[in-house]
Amino acid sequence: MRNCCLLLVVAVLLLSGVTTVVAGDPFVVINSVELKAMIDRNEPGLILVDTRSYGEYQEAHIKGALSIPWASLEKDPSTLNFPKESKLLFYCTGSS
Repeated sequence: MRNCCLLLVVAVLLLSGVTTVVAGDPFVVINSVELKAMIDRNEPGLILVDTRSYGEYQEAHIKGALSIPWASLEKDPSTLNFPKESKLLFYCTGSS
């Protein structure tokens, strides 16, 4: 976590690429304690996506996270073609 604040967003994505509403809200912000609990309990369908640059990912990342830089997502959102029951969790370097 290296002295940076992680912005964490959990979203469920349909195969069509349209987000769905989960508990009344399509996006949920969680903190590092909640994330660790999800990882520790092997949350079904959890997919971690590190949206920082590949260099930042190489320097340090959460074990098991996929490196999909934000710029790549903007150019090709189809990169997020996961099963509809997936829980996509995006993280990046945030401001403190």
